[in-house]
Amino acid sequence: MLMLWMFGRDLEVVWGKRRFLNFFLACGVGAGLIEMVVKLIPQFWGHVPSDIPTIGASGGIFGILMANAILFPDRKIWLIPLPVTIPMRPYVAVMGAIEFFMTLGSGGDGVGHLCHLGGMLVAYLYLRRGSLLYNVRNTVTDWKHERNRKRFQVYANKHKQDPPSRPDNWVN
Repeated sequence: MLMLWMFGRDLEVVWGKRRFLNFFLACGVGAGLIEMVVKLIPQFWGHVPSDIPTIGASGGIFGILMANAILFPDRKIWLIPLPVTIPMRPYVAVMGAIEFFMTLGSGGDGVGHLCHLGGMLVAYLYLRRGSLLYNVRNTVTDWKHERNRKRFQVYANKHKQDPPSRPDNWVN
């Protein structure tokens, strides 16, 4: 939750509450779906799938880290135990590499390392131009903008025919 507060606040200020919440939920749900699909793959070879549930918002948190690395790559952050600053992009790359290597060597540590990587992947696809998630998000936004523009035109055209009020009708 400390990561959500530190890095999520910047995204919320830039995007607004609704878009930030949509992004956070998309990363969390997408990471959970990726985790489920990967856990079901061994079933195709006759193995029993893993029955360990995936709980938490860590996929969304890692999605927020990835979004910060994309939007604010040169922002300096402090490494908590050391008095050292590092730019955001290398920090997220190191965190992703740690999660990748922990995925390869995880032997029942109870952490969804694959879910963390899934959150980063969903965030990258969400923010990358030309991807399906990017196109869907922009199509909906463009549709809302066009709908509001048409509503305003109807209002403006409706009131354009009215003559301007005369100064003798004004009340002081």
